[in-house]
Amino acid sequence: MSNNSKIDIKNPCFLIIGEWEVSKSKALKLAHEILGHDQDKDITILEGEDISSGQIVERLKTKGLFSKKRIVIVRDFKQLEKKEEQEKLEKWCNIEKTNKDLNAILILFFSPESFNKKTLSDLIEKVNFYDFTLKDSEKDTRSFIIEFLKNEGKSIKKKALDLFIDLVGSSSATAIKKELEKLIFLVGDKREITEFHVEELVFRHKTEEIYKISDAIRKKDITHALKSLNLLIEQNIPPVAILSTIRNTIIRILSVKIITAQKPFKKKISFDEFKISFWPKLKEEYKDKAIYDFLKLHPYSAYLMFQAPYKINELFAILENMAFLDLELKGGKVTPQFVLENFLFSILKNSR
Repeated sequence: MSNNSKIDIKNPCFLIIGEWEVSKSKALKLAHEILGHDQDKDITILEGEDISSGQIVERLKTKGLFSKKRIVIVRDFKQLEKKEEQEKLEKWCNIEKTNKDLNAILILFFSPESFNKKTLSDLIEKVNFYDFTLKDSEKDTRSFIIEFLKNEGKSIKKKALDLFIDLVGSSSATAIKKELEKLIFLVGDKREITEFHVEELVFRHKTEEIYKISDAIRKKDITHALKSLNLLIEQNIPPVAILSTIRNTIIRILSVKIITAQKPFKKKISFDEFKISFWPKLKEEYKDKAIYDFLKLHPYSAYLMFQAPYKINELFAILENMAFLDLELKGGKVTPQFVLENFLFSILKNSR
């Protein structure tokens, strides 16, 4: 059966291509259409890496404790490329078709990356075949977004839709679904999504990524720091603003290190001990000092800075090196992204 054609209600076998998070609900909906929406069903999901057709058939034949109907989903069944494995499943399908009422449905589910159309071409003609992948076109993406929102009782204005696609892109249905879920949560009871709502989502994205790069720097995690930097550049965050975030993170770590260095402490201290006894004493002692603003940090934030794997002299050296970066970002011969990547690499290259 070709994609998007009418479902064969006598055929218990499905072959579906799509991104799992987006397509699994569609796959189950198709199975419910055949077995009946009002019927209780046992649903089993199997990973196809270390399984055989024989084991799948056994699952299909095994009745559940509380229901007679069964749905077995097999994800990325690698052995299906072998002709003998296909034949075993075809045999079960043909036998199940002879039943007056179908008792079980088999869904062979493949991600776009693992699907091999050439080796499965014969099987495709014998099953209910559906391709739920987003084609690399804006038209498909728009249709997917509008349909998804409609199912959730929402609509979206055209300009808001344009802005949303600019933000999220059109290649990953999973990414689009996750962002739509955030957007639905953001608008609450309102039925129509506007540009204002999408802009608010963009703002939250940027704020979230700024937090992530700060956290990666605190941990000396070069991989995630560079990843966040690239995302911030893609979101058109000014490089000078990114540099300011990095500088503020280093200053916070340094300030907490200097303050805590004034008091003896164990090398390993729990957060509870830090929060209950250590941090309050420092706040009391330094309440009239110029550095007291840093003691207004939330205890957990202060604890994370306290635990950051930096030495005080190392932090001072980083701040000294940052003094000339503003000029490089504004008038250098290389791109601002290259300047910031090199700087992050220089301070985080000894990551643990």
